[in-house]
Amino acid sequence: MAAPRKRVVVLVLSQVDRDARVQRQIACLAADHEVTVVGHGELGPAALPFVRMRAVPPPWPAPIRYPLVLATTALGRIAPAAGYRGWDAAHRHHRSALAQVIASAPHVIVANDWQTLPIAVRAQQETGAAIVADLHEYGPLQFESRATWMALIAPMIDYHLRAAAPHLAAAMTVNRTIADKYAEEYGIACQVVRNVPAVRCQASLRPTDPRAIRIVHHGNASRERRLDILIDAVARTERRFSLHLKLIEQDRRELAQLRRLARRVAPGRVHFESAMAPAKIVPTLAQYDIGMHMLPVSSFNHGAALPNKFFEFMFAGLAVCVGPSPEMARTVKQHGCGVVIPSFDPGDVAAQLDRLSADEIDAMKMRSIAACDSFAPENEMRVLREVVARVASPEAERPVQRGGVHCDPPG
Repeated sequence: MAAPRKRVVVLVLSQVDRDARVQRQIACLAADHEVTVVGHGELGPAALPFVRMRAVPPPWPAPIRYPLVLATTALGRIAPAAGYRGWDAAHRHHRSALAQVIASAPHVIVANDWQTLPIAVRAQQETGAAIVADLHEYGPLQFESRATWMALIAPMIDYHLRAAAPHLAAAMTVNRTIADKYAEEYGIACQVVRNVPAVRCQASLRPTDPRAIRIVHHGNASRERRLDILIDAVARTERRFSLHLKLIEQDRRELAQLRRLARRVAPGRVHFESAMAPAKIVPTLAQYDIGMHMLPVSSFNHGAALPNKFFEFMFAGLAVCVGPSPEMARTVKQHGCGVVIPSFDPGDVAAQLDRLSADEIDAMKMRSIAACDSFAPENEMRVLREVVARVASPEAERPVQRGGVHCDPPG
């Protein structure tokens, strides 16, 4: 007899239908539980049986939000409890999310990213729900290169992580490097759930045209991503290469600057194209030849990055081009599925690309396809499914280690 379905809230303060990791969570958990999604936007492809959406309003406009953040985080440096808790309580979307979570009467709350933790902990006090934290990247160093952010926001994240740690029944993150960092700093023992797509491209390998090699990158148009390196690099390559950027307009000023740079240094060779919904990313990427992600190691998270797009390149059957970012470089070398540039200098990138033949690119594509067997999405989601089933059971033990969360491996 199948176990009764539990009520699970997936709590997320990003745009639900644009967050591939959250979309995978929802689809996985809906197979066994009644899932309520509390977040921004719409369900999108996750509109499935046993799934409902409780939308929260968007954050206050920037002219209202920024002074509020500045005031509460500055106060938090002097009086953490008042300032940092005030930051959370003063945001209308946080207050709405708390009310929606409590109204859902969950057995389990899957809290995505650090900013949902204070909401989840307060909801736990009302509902008794077990909290599973999906911490994604390493929150305290998210914008390590920004002095103001590190002075004001990072201490608040540290405060909320330390306050939430004793309340967590389990935790997850995207790779072992970040998991080890959370264990070292907060005593939070994270299991690893990698950012592997739910599906792989079913089409046959697209042969590379030696006269027209198509490089693709997709994601946010943010300054930290250093997309100018890609544009400068392609400008220096042979004309057989073109660059296709499928960007989310998160930073319109940065996107405008990238467009101006492309027109100036590589006219007609850099194409700005529409962003893709998560379910369409892999089949759309399969129309290209090389997936490129040059992410200078300017922070801990950049060095530890093993993002959605990296695996999406592989699952689309592309050759993968990365710089010396440790996690990505290690994986490319392990599987032989692309090229690792020894630096982030555009000249070095161009020189390495110019050495590639169409046959070499096709061989890398084949190795990407073969490598997908090592990253089966069902194995990644099995970790989440088993964790939620364990903490939702009536026999689940709720005590945690002092200063952190104890999380035994599933099974």
